[in-house]
Amino acid sequence: MKKVLLYGAGQGLLDFRKFHVSDEIYNIVGVCDACEDKKGQEYVLNNMAYRVISPNEIKSVDYDEIIVTSNKYYNEIEKTLIKSGIDKQRIVSKMTIAERILSVEVFRHLYGIEVGGPSAVFSSIYDVCNGCDGVNWNDDTIWTGRIESDYMYAEKKIGVNYICDAVDLSSITDEKYDFYLSSNNLEHIANPIKALHEAVRVTNPGGILEIVVPEKTYNFDHNRCNITFEHLLSDEHNNTGEDDLTHLDEILRMHDLEFDTAAGSREEFEIRSKDNLHNRCLHQHVFSEQVMEQVFEYIELVNIKTAIFGGNIYISGKKNVPQ
Repeated sequence: MKKVLLYGAGQGLLDFRKFHVSDEIYNIVGVCDACEDKKGQEYVLNNMAYRVISPNEIKSVDYDEIIVTSNKYYNEIEKTLIKSGIDKQRIVSKMTIAERILSVEVFRHLYGIEVGGPSAVFSSIYDVCNGCDGVNWNDDTIWTGRIESDYMYAEKKIGVNYICDAVDLSSITDEKYDFYLSSNNLEHIANPIKALHEAVRVTNPGGILEIVVPEKTYNFDHNRCNITFEHLLSDEHNNTGEDDLTHLDEILRMHDLEFDTAAGSREEFEIRSKDNLHNRCLHQHVFSEQVMEQVFEYIELVNIKTAIFGGNIYISGKKNVPQ
């Protein structure tokens, strides 16, 4: 078990309210707030309360690593900690944790496809893979704006761009790619199991599916109930389409606009939501880690790994290799 001390302030620390990695166990043993006036206060993380210590008390804590929760000020904090006598090898960034969760090195020299990207969360994968093509449902989306013919997933890195729905990748041949990526996209799809069957189809045997979906604690869905696996199965069996508004009433009642100021007023949000077929803004489903694991098992993936980190659920699995 890896014992970690969290170092940061405000939202950076709150991002660790839920923190879990299935294949490498992390145990939070303390919290150090960069703001001296927070000393002695409590943070509740992973359902445990921790007394906030000051930077001067760090050496008194038994830990293996310090996770710096701020990306923006990481270099400055690292220098301060080293100057105070902390071993540099013990200091890690949120980005380092994300790279461990993604097992970035396994993507080296592979060629894959991403649905709904490009996504900053996969930037370290872009750095090592041989290439990545893209899929978006429209050539002009709210998130990316106008999409050109090529898929620019990183600076000076270009792949093929497919304009099609994630549930119908028929323009892509079977077993074309080594990996499939999707970040904060699956929750917008009315029939996610159908989309993941397509993901499996276009991936090579032994290929990797890496999916990231929001963890509701951190966003405008926090008042909603998690979807059940049985409901997702019914969407698959009924061949639910993207015009489906089954969850609209719940969304209009439960959506917390204070977490989603870009959606405008309550009236503007309702108008946009009712036109979801043409904008795909709705979070059709709210996922839990357990349901995502059930879905991955259902589509017969193996070596399934999960994590909750930085406001997201990460889950990866491999397509079975025929015996």
